[in-house]
Amino acid sequence: MMQSGCQHVCVLAAVALLLAVLCVDGAAAHKRYESRIPNGKLVHLDGKSCKASGHATCSGKGHEGKKLNQFGYDFKKAGKKWTHALCMMDSDGDGLTNGEELGDPCCVWKEGHHPARSTHLSHPSHASDVNSAHGCDGEHVEEKIVKNARTKGEGDGTILGMPLWLFVSLCVAVPVLALVVLVMVGTVLLRIRSRRRAGRKGGRVSVPLSVNGQELEEGEGATEMELLGDADRLAMEEGDE
Repeated sequence: MMQSGCQHVCVLAAVALLLAVLCVDGAAAHKRYESRIPNGKLVHLDGKSCKASGHATCSGKGHEGKKLNQFGYDFKKAGKKWTHALCMMDSDGDGLTNGEELGDPCCVWKEGHHPARSTHLSHPSHASDVNSAHGCDGEHVEEKIVKNARTKGEGDGTILGMPLWLFVSLCVAVPVLALVVLVMVGTVLLRIRSRRRAGRKGGRVSVPLSVNGQELEEGEGATEMELLGDADRLAMEEGDE
C-alpha cells in the first residue's frame, strides 16, 4: 500500500513539474520575443499591459491565449525577428505600420537598442487601438489614417474608385445605350423582313399573253403589269391611226 501511494505521489509530482516547466518555458518565450520587437514590454491594450502582443490574449496563457493574432503570424513569417518588411506591414489594417504603432516609425530599430520613442504606442494587431504620435515623415498618424481611408475610397464620395457622379452617370447611361442599340437593331431587322415580303409579292411572273393577235411567249422576262402596260400602249397607238 505504501509503495502504491508513493507511486501516485511521484506521478503527481512529475505532472506538476512538467506543468511548471511548460509555464516557465512559455513565460521565457514571451520575454524572449518581447526583446525582439521595439517596446515589446511596453505594449498596452485597454489600459492593461499586453506583453504577448503576438497572441490572441495579452497574457498569452491558456488554450485561447496560445493562438496567434495577425501580428503574431506576420512576426512568425518574418523569422520571429524585427525586419524592415515586418515594420512596414499594417497587420491590423488601421492605416498605421507596425513600426508606427510600436515606436519605430522609420523602421531603423535594432534589437538591444532604444527605439525612436517609447510613448504614444498602440497594439499592432488591434485596429481599434491607435496612437497619436508622428510618423517617420513627421506626419501626424491620425492625419495619415484619414488619408489612407480616402485612398481606399472610404468617406470621400467615391465608389469602386470612381467619383460618385461618374458612377451614377454610368449606371444611367449604360442601360439607355443598350436600349437604343436594341431598338436600332430591331428596326433594321424589320426593314429587311418587309423588303423580303415585298420582293415575294412583286416578283417577276412570266405568263403567256396575246396582244392584238401577237402572243408573247413565256420567258421574255416581262411581268404581268408590264404586259398589261404594253397592251394599253398598243391600243392607244391603234386608236391614233
